[in-house]
Amino acid sequence: MASATRSALPTPFTSTLADSISTQRPSASNCYPPDLVKSHMIYTHNKLELMVAKGNPKGIKGPRDLGRDDLVQSHPNPLTEGIFKFYGSQMLRDLGLYEKVTGGAMCKGCWAVPGKTWFTQRHHRETPHRIENGEADVGIVWTTEITHAKAQGRPIEGVAIPAPYNMQDKVGYAIGTLKDGRNPDNARRFLDYLASNDAQNIYASYGFVTATPEELKRRPIP
Repeated sequence: MASATRSALPTPFTSTLADSISTQRPSASNCYPPDLVKSHMIYTHNKLELMVAKGNPKGIKGPRDLGRDDLVQSHPNPLTEGIFKFYGSQMLRDLGLYEKVTGGAMCKGCWAVPGKTWFTQRHHRETPHRIENGEADVGIVWTTEITHAKAQGRPIEGVAIPAPYNMQDKVGYAIGTLKDGRNPDNARRFLDYLASNDAQNIYASYGFVTATPEELKRRPIP
């Protein structure tokens, strides 16, 4: 996902501009400290999706199928991967599947449920590798990971997770202007660009979910 985000940034993004802005996923950490950041906005969202092999050989239809006994699963580990720690685990709890899928395990690079659910060692990009090599049938990833894998020509497909289980309303990326930034005018111009249709369409092309007009309005830190 990170590489897609970098590709979406316009060329004026430089080290000097970075001194005047700050980016953060607010739903995964505390809000910006008001003594550092003047204003902020949500500029894009991501959402959860199920990654499967091309052709979907197991006929997986949605997240409730994660309760099936015939599937080998590969999910981000709950210790160091925010995608699962904050979102994937909550989705499974909301579906009443958390204990069955994870066994309550808190580990990485391990079988959470022996022979059934694998937790990645470092990054959820391990999941497409496991699927390609026949080591897993399905895994929870970001939609942007599926878009990226398909763009690379990898034999991967996605199975949509419906809202609210896909967590798209909770996974928002925020950006703010620093109070003591060295280039406040450039920072404001950059945020103006992120709020434009051109920038929003770029993010959408990588699988991100566009922000609403209300979210793209800058507001003070509460």
